Amino acid sequence: MRFVTDGEEMQKIDHYTIDTLGYPSIVLMERAALAFVNCLCRELSKDERVLCVCGTGNNGGDGIAIARILYTKGYTSGFYLAGSEEKASQETKKELEMARNTGVPEYNTLDLSHVRVVVDALFGTGLCREVIGAYKDMVTKINDWRKGSERGRVWAVDIPSGLHAGTGQPLGAGIQADATVTFGLAKRGMILYPGRDIAGKVYVEDIGFPQKAIEKNRPLAHIYETSDLNRLPVRKNDSNKGSYGRLLIIAGSKDMAGAGYFAAKAASRMGIGLVRLLTPEVNRMIYQMMVPEAVLTSWTSESLTESMLCQALSWADTVVIGPGIGMQKEAEKLVYWTLKNIKIPLIMDADALNLIANHPEWLEWIPEDTVITPHMGEMARLTKSSIQILKIDPVGQALEYAKRRRLICVMKDAATVAASPAGSIYINTTGNHGMSAGGSGDVLAGVIGALISQGLTPWEAARLGVFIHGMAGDRAREMKGAYSMSANDLLDGLAHVTKRMDD
Repeated sequence: MRFVTDGEEMQKIDHYTIDTLGYPSIVLMERAALAFVNCLCRELSKDERVLCVCGTGNNGGDGIAIARILYTKGYTSGFYLAGSEEKASQETKKELEMARNTGVPEYNTLDLSHVRVVVDALFGTGLCREVIGAYKDMVTKINDWRKGSERGRVWAVDIPSGLHAGTGQPLGAGIQADATVTFGLAKRGMILYPGRDIAGKVYVEDIGFPQKAIEKNRPLAHIYETSDLNRLPVRKNDSNKGSYGRLLIIAGSKDMAGAGYFAAKAASRMGIGLVRLLTPEVNRMIYQMMVPEAVLTSWTSESLTESMLCQALSWADTVVIGPGIGMQKEAEKLVYWTLKNIKIPLIMDADALNLIANHPEWLEWIPEDTVITPHMGEMARLTKSSIQILKIDPVGQALEYAKRRRLICVMKDAATVAASPAGSIYINTTGNHGMSAGGSGDVLAGVIGALISQGLTPWEAARLGVFIHGMAGDRAREMKGAYSMSANDLLDGLAHVTKRMDD
């Protein structure tokens, strides 16, 4: 697990390191510049001209130091200072003095005609206002040069100028980078979209922020890494199907059998002991053929009763409700009765959430720590908002809803965000656009349900489930390619991910 920050959190860590722990700011600046140069020089040749375009804040000081270090290493480098020198920070003024004393070329105009690499050091992670005026013109000029230059590329210092470090949204105008070297911790804005595309390839470099500074200013958000697969439930040699949980999946309707199939199969891939499908009678033959390992409880409009549902609930350790159930009266009854009688962990997906949106009074009945897994359209219906507003600040939107409704909100998107009622945020880094296909969300619901049934807390299962689901998508892309992927390929991908733990 690694923490990720927004601009305000990173500034607190920085200030604590300098003001409380006594680290000299100029030392951190020099370390940042050296880390940047080490990354850049892996693909930089001596004959490539580098221009560092620098603002007057500390991000600009980083850029001037980069130009100086490159120059002393024998590279062709120089810098351009944008803005008034009188307004520069003390650290940036010191870097200017060292660069001038060293003889680093300094340019009075932004001439990119003979440049191969632009180092973007205009604005750092603290920027929170729109880029306008002369700075906007500079950003436009650099972006136009990058597009028109056959081999020209842009490397950003800490964050592409004009990108909001928290939301990943451009602030009016912003630099499009080929690569970004960020310092200390990854920034949310370069994990969320469109920031992930804007930042290009991201390098996260340690420049010496002490762990104490991070712990004292603990960021809200985190990501998982491959090593976090060790969070999977431990399996024992001396075990049986009763050792690994019972999951009830309330899914399917006429012409919508696939959703229940994907959820049940995904649960099986994730090691569930027993899975039961509660589904309309019309789907019985389909599920008996496609999911023979599942126990079936089927219903007709005449036989569907609250008592039948309660019997199924009493059998289970965890419930998934919603995949493919439709919006008919029978589906309304299933959701209503489930909320009325539920005493075990609950995952609500798909049409269960759409029915909740139609009956907002039911929101008060949702148990605390229930996991909801809306895609952007479903979240818009739940919040009476719009997809456009949700995408501007997905972290803030998911967190506010989770805290207000006392539930775990897994808001599915290209970069899925999970929020807990306690105020913690998980941002997913796995997965790809090949997963943008029917059935993918049903697979995720089954994965989370299986993990809870095997003993993980709902919050841990939600985060780990999203991470593994994305890893399965990445494995499926390796096998089939993004264009040809289907939800069935995700099931195979899950098997590859869990096999890694066995291996």
